[in-house]
Amino acid sequence: MPWNMYQLALFSSWFNLCLYSFELCLVTQYFWKFSKDARWIHYMVIVMLLADTVGTIASCTTTWTFIITYSMAPIMHHLWTMPALMITTAMTAMMEESFLIYRILSLSKARLVSGFLMLLVATHVVFKIIAAGYIIDDPSFVANFGSTATKIAYCVEAAVDILIPMALVWRLRKVNPTFQSTKSLLRQVSLQAFSSGCVVALVGITFLALFWTQRREFIVITNSYGRIYTVTVLMNLLARQGVAAGEKGAPSNGGNISRLFDVDLSVETESIAPNDVITAPPPSTLVGFKENKELVSQQSDETLRMV
Repeated sequence: MPWNMYQLALFSSWFNLCLYSFELCLVTQYFWKFSKDARWIHYMVIVMLLADTVGTIASCTTTWTFIITYSMAPIMHHLWTMPALMITTAMTAMMEESFLIYRILSLSKARLVSGFLMLLVATHVVFKIIAAGYIIDDPSFVANFGSTATKIAYCVEAAVDILIPMALVWRLRKVNPTFQSTKSLLRQVSLQAFSSGCVVALVGITFLALFWTQRREFIVITNSYGRIYTVTVLMNLLARQGVAAGEKGAPSNGGNISRLFDVDLSVETESIAPNDVITAPPPSTLVGFKENKELVSQQSDETLRMV
């Protein structure tokens, strides 16, 4: 039996409140354990929390208006909560996607891929703002460019969510660290980042399927999309403690994510001509190379643990 709008409105608000409560717990845990993170990371978390607070208020107001104010009667125009939800979701989506794209750039130095993904992020944010502006200007359900902009924004947003984990795996397959400890840490970090990105990607695919088939259930995701983005970022930030604890002698907390993967893990090889004569370096050079190798290994491992 399909759900009616009364059930969907209640369930979407309850689900949104559950995610928001979980988000508050994660934010408290993050500031407690990672108080020494860079300020811009703290500011990002605070802005996302404020945006989700506005989005949660808008979601609950929508349910209240539909059930209490209109007594479940058909609403013939958009409520003010719709543009509020669209703008706040666009804000959290932009910050979450930029955060994961920054991770891809830091891991693989893939500037072209990262730039293309950031272009898609800017595209769906702009179209969402345009759609929200049309709704504010004309709240009626009349079809205009605002509805087209909404569809474009949702499609591009879901495409970015799907492409980010794919790009992460594709770039990491080309990384060939020299040291075994670096490989182990890189494997843990990439698996954690890929799994968290896949959650948002699956939500995006589900949302598109419901949206284009005109199923009413898509409003559940619409009301909670921003909270899903923020929880993804917080889980990535808090997962650094688990990665560090998995290594012997690694610190259990702290670390500054602003220095995320400063060491370039890719190794470039140079070809040697057939007639080139390879001479063995003197023993003193070998000793210096060994010490330098150990230093680079320690720096790579220490940088990876900051994720």
